[in-house]
Amino acid sequence: MKNKRYSAVLFLTAALTAFSACGGPTLSSSSTEEESSQGYVMERETMPEYLEGEASEKFIVGMWVGIPEYKSILDEYDRVTGQTAWTDAELKEQYTWIKEAGFTLASTPNGSFSKDHVIRLLESAEEVGIDQLVWDAELNGVLLNTSLSEDEALSRARRILLEYKDYPSFYGNMITDEPNTGEFAALKVAAERYKKLLPDKMFYLNLFPVGATTAQLGCGTYKEYLSEYEKLGLDYVCYDYYPLVRGTGTSTKLTDSFLYNMQLCREMPSAPEVWTFLQAMGFGNRKEPDCVEDCRIQVNCSLAYGMKAIQWFCYYSPSYGGAENFMPAIIALDGKKTEKYEYVKTANNDAHAFEHVYTNFEWQRVMSFIGSENTKGENSAFNYLDTDNTHLRVDSFASTEDILVGVFKDGQGRDGFMLANYDLPSSKKTNKVEIKFNHCTKIVYFVNGVRKTAEAADGKLTLELKAGDGAFVLPLYL
Repeated sequence: MKNKRYSAVLFLTAALTAFSACGGPTLSSSSTEEESSQGYVMERETMPEYLEGEASEKFIVGMWVGIPEYKSILDEYDRVTGQTAWTDAELKEQYTWIKEAGFTLASTPNGSFSKDHVIRLLESAEEVGIDQLVWDAELNGVLLNTSLSEDEALSRARRILLEYKDYPSFYGNMITDEPNTGEFAALKVAAERYKKLLPDKMFYLNLFPVGATTAQLGCGTYKEYLSEYEKLGLDYVCYDYYPLVRGTGTSTKLTDSFLYNMQLCREMPSAPEVWTFLQAMGFGNRKEPDCVEDCRIQVNCSLAYGMKAIQWFCYYSPSYGGAENFMPAIIALDGKKTEKYEYVKTANNDAHAFEHVYTNFEWQRVMSFIGSENTKGENSAFNYLDTDNTHLRVDSFASTEDILVGVFKDGQGRDGFMLANYDLPSSKKTNKVEIKFNHCTKIVYFVNGVRKTAEAADGKLTLELKAGDGAFVLPLYL
């Protein structure tokens, strides 16, 4: 798709009709309003109450691969020499680490594990105050078995669920990972059965990313794959995409279709909530994250696309080596933290620091700007996007480096903008950003979760964003 090109400094002359379609300011003649040079008037706003309140909605942070039933014993070469069961104190410590790292939703592990272990995980999650997804192969087999009558399937499923469904931490069931379209008919039946059993729990499945082959998808294109998925009638879409690859030397770059996958999911006609997996470990040709910026940029791009749920691949190490050449994950096979724990913890908690504001906003679209110091004059990741870089609230926008900007509105019509610095995660440059807002007397903004305020009679905000940094900006007309 072709990106509409604009200069790094943008002067808005957008038509009012284009803005009104996005829910723009109200036209009126009240004495509390002011007419702009663009010929519209805007009512005075009030300071949002949610700035000082607690979050009414969580920013969800989940994982792939939860705590296994047994921790591994490793030798000096990280080879597994045995296994041992977790003590209650050890398992509590593992879940405390999960909570402290900003995770709100734990998963069950890969491979085989007992129902007793599921109960221990649910109890541990409840104790620290997070939610728990459950992979239950027996339940999934019943739900997906289309040869069973509806009554028989529901009766069997109820008996299975009796063991754990009433735990307060139980969030829902993990059903399948990366299904192709040939599996969707059975998944639709399973989803309808599940809704009858547990209407308030999550029927969880994860889709392929945009780079999957037609053989993997079971159809010709990724758009067709998403279209077929919508027929399941679920209110969310979840997919995995791992963007970190090796750049020049030891630098990190993001694959070009990382943002495009977000956009395709955001364009789905049913407007589902979008969940995505992000990369917390190296494997295959994917680079090992080696700094907090590698994690921050993934989170901030997700926030710019309005996502209210991210997940990390992987939390607990599934294995080392093998066909996928897995590196250690956030937690090593022996249950110890790796350096990636702090990277992910920082990125997660940056987002949680302003979730009481962010979750009051609804995503509208994204804008993408080429920085004035980008000598190529383009960004190949932005070439996938079809963006309109005009907004009636913005008089001008300038940045020295490339930047992604999410456009938002809250329930009272206030504007919000999520800036994600799209320079290389390993860059040492500073992105100097200057925005001039129309109808603005004060600006409240959060840089990496830290709240700041600018008195802005001229409507101007200047930011200096380092690699991976993000900023959520609220221009207010008080």
